[in-house]
Amino acid sequence: MKFIHGADLHLDRAFEGLRDLPTELSSKLRQKNQEMLQEIVELAIIEKVDFVLLVGDTFHQAAVAISTQKIVMEAFKKLAKNGISVVMTFGNHDYYNSETYWFEFPENVFLFKSEAVETIQLVTKNQEQVAISAFSYEHRWLESSKLGEYPQKNQQADYHIGLYHGTLGSENVTQNYAPFSLSEMTNKGYDYWALGHIHQPQVLKNNPPIIYSGSPVGHSKKETNSQGVVLVENQGNQLTYQWLNLGALEWQDVTLACQELTSRKELLLKIEELLLAFGERAESELSLVALELKTVPASLNSQISSELANGGLLNYLQERVFEESLGKLWLRSLTVLTSPEKALLPLGVTTEMLSEISQKISRERFVKVTEELTRQGAIAYLLPKDDLAFQEERINSSLTHVLSELSQTGGEES
Repeated sequence: MKFIHGADLHLDRAFEGLRDLPTELSSKLRQKNQEMLQEIVELAIIEKVDFVLLVGDTFHQAAVAISTQKIVMEAFKKLAKNGISVVMTFGNHDYYNSETYWFEFPENVFLFKSEAVETIQLVTKNQEQVAISAFSYEHRWLESSKLGEYPQKNQQADYHIGLYHGTLGSENVTQNYAPFSLSEMTNKGYDYWALGHIHQPQVLKNNPPIIYSGSPVGHSKKETNSQGVVLVENQGNQLTYQWLNLGALEWQDVTLACQELTSRKELLLKIEELLLAFGERAESELSLVALELKTVPASLNSQISSELANGGLLNYLQERVFEESLGKLWLRSLTVLTSPEKALLPLGVTTEMLSEISQKISRERFVKVTEELTRQGAIAYLLPKDDLAFQEERINSSLTHVLSELSQTGGEES
């Protein structure tokens, strides 16, 4: 038996926190979701797997665009031509509704359509009997565990696999995504648990393997550890697994120590050297990089503060590095880490106080402050107040500017 375990593809999801992109990059990002699915299909064919498991949130929303549906159906048909089955569940984002779909799923696709746990039987190329138990979401939330509905391991099958889209439960915490107990899952006696919902790859247990494959490609800066999909196969009497990296896109955080720099010319040269060298070493097709400047001397900080605040330096570096890297690297943000000893703040204000303020700025406060602006049509279009990445970016940018202005004012530390 050999199969691929994937989850949380989130087809049609936008890549968050990226704005003012060149046309070439925007086009490349639009293709990444399609390429992600196509690459999984190619890996399945190359590895000659028996089946592919997709454990929820294959689509980013319940209402799936007809163009996306067509791409997915064609991918599944390609697997069918190579004798590969697809086993698919629906998660909290793409919860199942039969009226959503314009096309019939190909015959090689086994769908779990109900919140009631069901079990299907597959036969591998080597005539191994495989039982697969799973459920799907029919609504946005499932507040209780579904494990009680899962049968004990089928003793007549060579392997029994469980698919589960949900979160590991915690006491005294209300959870909306089918919270489960690791011990109860283990007690079912299954040979493998393929998990979905958490976007970072995680191995919860090795015996039996209980694994979150994570999102194959990260769609935000919080998904820096995406490793692709999991390839599982039996070797002897044991199931082994490894991640197959798709290599399409990666989110990276980079820092540059600036304590030895004295002029803006030196700083610019060092930034360009660092980023271009990073682009040459990158293994992915596209790197989305956040650069943080640390230990910046106060004198240098005062020279660059205005270009940092108005985005001029960032815009220049974005164009320069994207062109020089041949489209392999995009600088998504540029920030300065201001330390207490470098920022001499007046009137007893400390950076710790400002940090505490930033932590208390809530989403609701952000919406309230920008409410008047969002009533104006043209500005509302440019101010996506429901984008959490945008909110965080604006808040952090404002605080960086405040720190810079206060440090130039001078004064004694309290």
